[in-house]
Amino acid sequence: HYKWNPKFLDTIKNRITSFIEKFKDHGYQLKAFKATCIWRLIIGLGASHPQETSMTLHHIYGIPYIPGSAVKGVTRHWVIFSKHDNSEGKAEKNEEFVKVFGTQKKSGKVIFMDAYPVGDINLKIDIMNPHYPEYYSDFKPPVDWQTPKPIKFLTVEKTKFQFVLLSKDQALLDKACEWLKEALQNFGIGAKTSLGYGIFE
Repeated sequence: HYKWNPKFLDTIKNRITSFIEKFKDHGYQLKAFKATCIWRLIIGLGASHPQETSMTLHHIYGIPYIPGSAVKGVTRHWVIFSKHDNSEGKAEKNEEFVKVFGTQKKSGKVIFMDAYPVGDINLKIDIMNPHYPEYYSDFKPPVDWQTPKPIKFLTVEKTKFQFVLLSKDQALLDKACEWLKEALQNFGIGAKTSLGYGIFE
């Protein structure tokens, strides 16, 4: 169990807070909330990495975080899935949806910021255990006499994150925040959400 220096984490928190507060000088409203991952979270598992599995770490701070693009992406996907019959075409005809998320031709009016851990960061080793390695690597039949090859990967466990949204339109900001909370609670973020990863409360 690795322990980060609390002063280091406080410095990061203060720097991020100072950066976000500057948006208020330009007319942006801010909505922030904290949520805790109820089990495990893995962001960036499929990224290219020498050890086959990866985790998204901040390129300067070296801590796990959730990129704003992932926060926006899972919120958008949840809205399409739950509010528009899983039809992207139908969603893009909805004025509120377009204003929040934008389209290929125009940007949305809500900014989804990176989400950073608050307090202790708990890292845990997890394992994937492919039972038919020759089937995946050499295209041989999946038979029971193949030897499983466990693959270890790093996860974040039961860690609190702060999510921040910005907009000049308060109504859109409130709606986006509501959708994000629904997505985190019901859909999850990151890899392996079908197994219960990435669910927040």
